[in-house]
Amino acid sequence: MKLRQALFILTLPFLIQLPTAEASSRQDEAADGSGFERQIERFAPELIDSMEQLYHDKIGLFIHWGPYAQIGGAWKGIQNAEWIMRHAKIPVVDYEATAAKPFNPVEFNAKEWVGLCKDAGMGFMVITSKHHDGFAMFDSKHPYNITDFGDFARDPLAELHRECEQTGIRFGVYYSQSQDWHEPGGDGNGWQGWPPLDQARFERYYRDKALLQVEELVTRFDPLYMIWFDTPGRFMSPEIIEATMGLVHTHQPHVLMNSRIGGGYGHFESAIDEGLMPCVNTSSWKNGMKVPWQTHATVAGSWGYALHNQHLHENPNRSADHFIYKLADIVSKGGVLLLNAAPNELGEIPIGQANVLRRLGQWLKVNGDAIYDADPSPVRNPDLPITHKPGRLFFHVKEQVNGELEITGMTATIKCCYLLSDPKKTALNFSQSGDRIILKLPIDAFVGAQGLAVIAADYEGEIKVSDSTLLADQEGLIQLPVSKSTYSNMSISYDQNFGCTHKIAMPWDRGGKSISWKLRITKPGSYRVISDQAFAPGLEGARYQILINGQKFESLPITSKNGRDFIEVEVGSVNFDAPGDYELRMVMLDGARLIEGAKRDKSGQHSEFSLRMIKLRPAG
Repeated sequence: MKLRQALFILTLPFLIQLPTAEASSRQDEAADGSGFERQIERFAPELIDSMEQLYHDKIGLFIHWGPYAQIGGAWKGIQNAEWIMRHAKIPVVDYEATAAKPFNPVEFNAKEWVGLCKDAGMGFMVITSKHHDGFAMFDSKHPYNITDFGDFARDPLAELHRECEQTGIRFGVYYSQSQDWHEPGGDGNGWQGWPPLDQARFERYYRDKALLQVEELVTRFDPLYMIWFDTPGRFMSPEIIEATMGLVHTHQPHVLMNSRIGGGYGHFESAIDEGLMPCVNTSSWKNGMKVPWQTHATVAGSWGYALHNQHLHENPNRSADHFIYKLADIVSKGGVLLLNAAPNELGEIPIGQANVLRRLGQWLKVNGDAIYDADPSPVRNPDLPITHKPGRLFFHVKEQVNGELEITGMTATIKCCYLLSDPKKTALNFSQSGDRIILKLPIDAFVGAQGLAVIAADYEGEIKVSDSTLLADQEGLIQLPVSKSTYSNMSISYDQNFGCTHKIAMPWDRGGKSISWKLRITKPGSYRVISDQAFAPGLEGARYQILINGQKFESLPITSKNGRDFIEVEVGSVNFDAPGDYELRMVMLDGARLIEGAKRDKSGQHSEFSLRMIKLRPAG
């Protein structure tokens, strides 16, 4: 018989007040009018230390691993990855028999995984302890776990935790608290033929499995750096969330928890999958503490291992350029990146994935000073990634033929510039004029740079940032591109290729997302408001509202060919009685819904509502 620690049991309903120890106080409504609730955080000292470490690290290893790897993310002609059980509507008994029971990753080696994390220049890892399929990847009291259910009979998370402690890597876990397709009380498993889920059945599942396993994680893996929760769903009440956060804090008060625990709670905000920001976002910085936002990407082509991505798994010569630039861009805007690998059914991280991580680590060995503990760009909307430390700017330059680089938007007394990769710090030629810095790049600037060279610019005094308020052009037209906007929260993302919103009106949204711009009116009068938008056929319900100068009006998106086929739509007019500075805000009032019977967009483009720009054109 296994010896177990006593577990804290919470009875229904979730009314017992667990000690939150300043970790999870209820939110107030955002002053931006979006309806999005942000948490008022009063961080305990232990959490402050963890948050400062996260801000320093900038990048960690994400690992999605589970029985879905056993079947390669495929089932009866349907291809997916970690969501294959739901996408293919696999019955529990079949998933157990074909995926969970045979799962026996005999090649798993914790030392190799942690060594790869270190080689990649990462300070922490986060691994799936239970994904939506309900299978625990650790030795849990619940029998549906890797130690007890199949033949492996080992606890890979325990082995990783020990190796992380010995190596100095911080250990974190992912946990799917709401979705659990294996349990009748879990969310997201409607195809199993069980009765429709209600609050009472969900809370029984949450008490008997989710909460039990969360406590197992914080009692068995000490120290634990982070619990990365996922997909909170409709039944995660404030009482459940506060009880969960309080439970974690009781055992390990330093453990960070992300916003996907639900309800606006969490210590830092996680973006949608692959989510990006159009501009610098430091809105979560609190009382002098730098709280980063976080996003995630994958080197595997999917989050979990998928057979149809063999070309990525088996190619040892893959470039890391894309992920290096993504990291620099995210850090330049105040974020932290979790970069995912997807081990196979044997417990190996394939060579194609591993070498991308190693190449990223090689770049960081040379250029890490521009990433680790770096502040975001002083310029809110830089044309290239800029990071910053006291007395030093870092310009991240993509490989280019042109030997001249121009940076605009700030004035600083530059003393010298040099390639960060140059140990001799050979001075580069540069000139300054107003808020323009012009640099001459050496011929060998990109040799060995993996597509992204870093120029360090040492300065003295203070940096003065130019006024970024948007102005009219010579014809009086005021253009408000999304690339120059401010997002209300990370559940919106940004498509860099098209310069538009990405997932601002997802099907499950209930509204509240907003984006805003600062603009200056020099010629009062009436202006036509024009939306540069795209809207995929088969969607409806995505209403939005525009608010400016005390005036507001609603609009419905107009259908175009697909979610990236942009058309201009006039949505109303606004009047300005006097010159001055104003704010225009667009607020989503509802998400998009697929019309019943409508064919899905087959264009290969996004099936969604996308906004690229708002224009104010003088009337008449």
